[in-house]
Amino acid sequence: MFRVRADTQFSPWLSLANNLQYDNVSGLLGWQMRFRWIRRPGNDLYRVYTRNWRDVLETGGPPPDDARQPPRHEARVHAAVLNSCPRRAE
Repeated sequence: MFRVRADTQFSPWLSLANNLQYDNVSGLLGWQMRFRWIRRPGNDLYRVYTRNWRDVLETGGPPPDDARQPPRHEARVHAAVLNSCPRRAE
C-alpha cells in the first residue's frame, strides 16, 4: 500500500486536505479531498469528495484491444456535513 497526503491550511479557519492511496494487492487507487471551514468555534462545515479507480497500475498492463480505455471507475461520493455545537446561555 502506498499513500500520499497533501494538506493546505489557508487560514486558521479554512483548510484543504488531499489523500491519494494505492493498494497494490487489489489494484485500487483512491482519492479523498476534504474541505473544512470553521465558521466559528464549534461550528464546522465539511465538503468531502471521494473517488476510486480499479486496475490503474496493473503490472501486466491492459489487453491490446483495450489499450485506450481509461481505468475502470469504482465509486464516486460527494458529501457535505455541518457540525454545530450549541452554546449555553451564560
